[in-house]
Amino acid sequence: MSVEINDDVIGALVFFGLGLFFFFYGFRHLRNKRLVENIPTSKCRSVAMGLVEVAGRAAGNTTVPSGIGQVPCYCSQIMIERYERRGKSSRWVTVHKENLGIPFYVEDDTGRVKVDPTGAELDLPVDIQYTTESGVEKLVRFFFGDSGRNRLEQEIERRFRDFCESRGVRFTGPMRFTEKNLCQGDPVYVLGTATEVPGAQDEQERIIICKGQHHPWYFIAEASEKEVLSKLSRNTWLSVFGGAVVALVALAWLLHRFGWLSF
Repeated sequence: MSVEINDDVIGALVFFGLGLFFFFYGFRHLRNKRLVENIPTSKCRSVAMGLVEVAGRAAGNTTVPSGIGQVPCYCSQIMIERYERRGKSSRWVTVHKENLGIPFYVEDDTGRVKVDPTGAELDLPVDIQYTTESGVEKLVRFFFGDSGRNRLEQEIERRFRDFCESRGVRFTGPMRFTEKNLCQGDPVYVLGTATEVPGAQDEQERIIICKGQHHPWYFIAEASEKEVLSKLSRNTWLSVFGGAVVALVALAWLLHRFGWLSF
């Protein structure tokens, strides 16, 4: 029996592949969730060497301005998207993504410990979102206030254009950027590898948490441990069960389409 391979069949194959991807990716979330559950939260004053987790507030005297919003921060994540039409569908496509970060401290009621965010997976809430079609869609007011918002809206497109030009990103069609920042006083959760800094004299500089060679998952979130676990649990179930459902439905449709399953 001959079956024509048309767009519907290709689409079903794509959904089947995506379903399998998300199904297996869900087990990565599950592994990370168990890691967070099994590692006790260390106090900043008594961090031991090796894989650790700490939680508290972000602190430090030195900040850097975020890429577009120019928000004083320790870590910043920027994603640029372009709205593209492909065949019958249209969607936002990521054309550039980057993380910016400098060393900062996690501070709790016992003291502080230094963190180098280089190479970390960042989970931060959106501070600024802007599209060329509708302007500023989200802006955290506590950074700017009403007058600051008006000032930012007036110059945000110029900053956006300048940022794209400096990164070699074509500024054409509907464009959107999303900026997320970790700033002074924000709640912060860090899971990483604590190492000793050779020759450090200051007790607060003696230990630094960074990305380890033997523990590849390095994670920084603007959240409490409880919130991190809740999100990992949700992502696990959505990925595993959602991926399985999508893959099975796509497979059933393909089997029916090829005449190997009737319903």
